[in-house]
Amino acid sequence: MIKDILVNLSTTSEHDAARDYAISVARVFEAHLTGVAFAYEPVIPGTIIDGGVVSVIAACRTENRKAAQSAKDRFETATKEAAVLADGRIIEAGVAGAAAIFVSSARNHDLSIVGQARPDSEAAEEMIVEGALFSSGRPVLVVPYIQQTGLKLDRVMVCWDGSRNAARAIAETIPDDQLSDDYILPSVFNPEVPLRVAKAVADTALASGHVRPTPPHVWL
Repeated sequence: MIKDILVNLSTTSEHDAARDYAISVARVFEAHLTGVAFAYEPVIPGTIIDGGVVSVIAACRTENRKAAQSAKDRFETATKEAAVLADGRIIEAGVAGAAAIFVSSARNHDLSIVGQARPDSEAAEEMIVEGALFSSGRPVLVVPYIQQTGLKLDRVMVCWDGSRNAARAIAETIPDDQLSDDYILPSVFNPEVPLRVAKAVADTALASGHVRPTPPHVWL
């Protein structure tokens, strides 16, 4: 049963697909929703040693806090309008620290919802998505940044079934000539991964005789 949901709030865009989707999920399951907005510590290149760097850091920190506060305010307004029980939090952290904090909090929730990083987004958003997926050990929903609608349960897609075929599909995404000790798994953002896994899962399901294809469907 889903009773406690965690969502990472975007501090760079007023249109927050993950926030809106999380609210719809919380409403359907009558769950409590916690929204986290990170006020990131400024990243200053080590080569900058000018005396004005202190004022630059202070200005960046102030702007990041304002952005986090705005995200929290928008979240609280939206949840109140949707009559969803929720609370918003602002956490100050560095880029790497934010991901670790979110992962730790995700372990105490039934479901975590994060937004897909935009092509022009900061590295922090990608790190939170990857951390939630691979380190939380809990269910995670990644919402596309172009998402416009809320939760719909009229259709269900199985994208991972724990089978050898699915695991093999992920491994085979990396060409043999690129395999190394430091590169044995593709990135979660590799566009070939979902296509290959979807085909492997579908083939396994069809072979079992328990499902039938609903045309049209194209895997690769």
